[in-house]
Amino acid sequence: MENKKGKVEYSTTNEVNDALLADVLNNPENLTPFAVGLLPEDLKEELRLNDADKFEIAVLNLVDRAKNKTMSIDNLLVALRIITGKTYKRTTMYHRLYRMVKKGLLLIVPKRKGVYKIKSN
Repeated sequence: MENKKGKVEYSTTNEVNDALLADVLNNPENLTPFAVGLLPEDLKEELRLNDADKFEIAVLNLVDRAKNKTMSIDNLLVALRIITGKTYKRTTMYHRLYRMVKKGLLLIVPKRKGVYKIKSN
């Protein structure tokens, strides 16, 4: 269920589990950032998430929390530094975001250089 801010909320554990199971069954070879976000921490520790996976999850969570679900590359650099303690080079950041766009995880905001948004379902 979506609340007034467009954020998906689940009222019961069964709804969370149903959403998670549907996502896993629809993507049988790869876990999506959505699925990983719903997992408890003890299970996340058992998964083989590489640095790129963790980066994508962090970026998607940040953009999802941002106003209008859009963020500039500058704000992403700052926010990632705050939450991960890691400073990314702008070129590295640009290339990783480009790959996320190619995967269909993010969209480039038209006519706004360096601004990304969450792909609408």
